[in-house]
Amino acid sequence: MDANFSPEKSSLDAEQKVLVVETAFRERSKTNNELITD
Repeated sequence: MDANFSPEKSSLDAEQKVLVVETAFRERSKTNNELITD
């Protein structure tokens, strides 16, 4: 186990990963919508 491990930090890291995934998904959806409307 990492001595620096803390539940707070790992949950923050998880939230950041979720944000990154959501942002990427939203960007991809926006691109798909633009392709559909063209």
